[in-house]
Amino acid sequence: MTNWTEEQLAQHQAKRKGVMPSARTSDLESGAIARGDASAQTNHTSKYRNVKCEYQGEHFDSKHELDDWLVLKARQELGEISDLQRQVNFPLYCQIRFRDTTLGSTQVCSYIADFVYVENGQRIVQDSKGHRTREYLLKRKWLERQEGIDIRET
Repeated sequence: MTNWTEEQLAQHQAKRKGVMPSARTSDLESGAIARGDASAQTNHTSKYRNVKCEYQGEHFDSKHELDDWLVLKARQELGEISDLQRQVNFPLYCQIRFRDTTLGSTQVCSYIADFVYVENGQRIVQDSKGHRTREYLLKRKWLERQEGIDIRET
């Protein structure tokens, strides 16, 4: 077993609490981070390390999504694409059988596409992905089977 100094212990506890390494040594020595003082915990990273940003009053979940938006806006201005939309909601349905044996469907959840636009007369659904989660993969497959839509990932 290793014997740690108080400073090493405080640094270890700071890592465990998700405090950014930019914390000052004086904070570590005073124990502010170990106590969980808000002033010491200023910068948190998201689970997938995306950085939310804002551009012209619109909020984006990542810099990658913002970059894709700017490229698509420029392509629309050049006339390469049209009808550019953000955060388009696609309801996902599930078939159910009622007691009288009739079939119906109910909305279970939604797939929210980052961008939808028309290119060469065809509707394109595009998502900016840094990490493909299980939930995303399931909803993507569901939407592809339900609507026949192929999703373009960037």
